[in-house]
Amino acid sequence: MKSGDLFVFGGKSRYAFHGVTKLRPGTAPMGSGLTEGRLNLTIRQTGLS
Repeated sequence: MKSGDLFVFGGKSRYAFHGVTKLRPGTAPMGSGLTEGRLNLTIRQTGLS
């Protein structure tokens, strides 16, 4: 994977370890508004009504 990629976990794979080991300066996609660090989004479906 490279900066800006998206990976979707589902089923049993959502229990697998997933993490970012290193951030490299200047790798954010152009237009993202990020100059350093990273943006993490977690979206979960709970099954609740």
